[in-house]
Amino acid sequence: QYNELAEELVDNITVGMEALDQERTVRETVLENQPSHLLGSVPVHLSYEVTDDPNEQRRLATSLVDSYLHPKLGQFLYKAEDFLRDNGYDSPLLGFCSDGTTSRGAKTVAGHTYSCGPAAGIQGVAEVANLYVTSDAVALDNGGTSADVAVVGGGESASGECGSIDGVRLS
Repeated sequence: QYNELAEELVDNITVGMEALDQERTVRETVLENQPSHLLGSVPVHLSYEVTDDPNEQRRLATSLVDSYLHPKLGQFLYKAEDFLRDNGYDSPLLGFCSDGTTSRGAKTVAGHTYSCGPAAGIQGVAEVANLYVTSDAVALDNGGTSADVAVVGGGESASGECGSIDGVRLS
C-alpha cells in the first residue's frame, strides 16, 4: 500500500517544515539547482499552501494526500467542467468538500474531498430539517459497504476540527 503511494508520488515533491519561509526556501533551492527539463512539470507542493494548520504532522499528512489525489481529481474536474461548458452550462463548476465548503476545481484541496458525499448528505438533511421548521434531525447515509449516522442539532451538523483517513489525522 505504501509502495503504491510512493510510486505515485515520484512525480511530486512535497515539502513540510516548521515555517512557510523554510518551505519556500526549499522550493526555490530545488527549482534553481535542477535542470528545468527534469523539473519543468514536477510540482513542488508546500504544506502551508495546502493548509494553514499549525500542527506539522497533520499539515504534512494533508499535503501528501493532496499531492497523491490532486492530479487525478484535477483532470476529472477539468473534464467535467469542459463537458458542462460544451453543453451550455456557463456557471463555474464547484466541488463540495468534506468540511462543508465548496471551491472551484483549481482551488480544491483534493484531500478535503475525501468523504465529501456523506458530508453533503448531512448538510442536505440540515437544510431539509429547516424547511420542515425543525432544527433537530438524525441523518443516515447507507452506502454499499458502510453507514454513516449524524445528528443535526439547532439546525447545524456537528463537525470536528480535523478529519482522518485510516487513522491518519488530516487538517
